[in-house]
Amino acid sequence: MSPVKYCQQCGRVIAREASCDYFKYIRLKWCPACAEDVHRRQKAEYMRRLRAQRREAHRLTDEQNELLRRENELLRQAIRRLEQAAKL
Repeated sequence: MSPVKYCQQCGRVIAREASCDYFKYIRLKWCPACAEDVHRRQKAEYMRRLRAQRREAHRLTDEQNELLRRENELLRQAIRRLEQAAKL
């Protein structure tokens, strides 16, 4: 492992192995300024995926509701026919 760690975005030195905790050293990827941008982009991508999943779930629910509505209407029509046949 190199004794100096550089930001993956801008290339600035972000840590020296000798001057910080080992676990903090291996975890660092970006300088504080770049970390904000990276985290903002990651959060935006996460929210895009989440919204797409929710849209798909709502679409499926709407389809199921429409099928149930049609099925109920057909059942009502069948009941009316049976009631009319019973009256005759």
